[in-house]
Amino acid sequence: MNVPKLMTSAKQVFKMMANFIGTNTFYIALNDGKTNRIVQAFNKEELLVVKGSEHLYMDSL
Repeated sequence: MNVPKLMTSAKQVFKMMANFIGTNTFYIALNDGKTNRIVQAFNKEELLVVKGSEHLYMDSL
């Protein structure tokens, strides 16, 4: 699997989605039941989620 290509494609899809959906932020996270690790993020205007950041799963509910 070509992960860098997948992440680039995800970012491009997020940009297209932002044109059609009135949402500021899209992201992909890996979740182990305790932690959400952001592996790709797109923020249209306001910075809300940062690629590479980690958050407690319980805080995201």
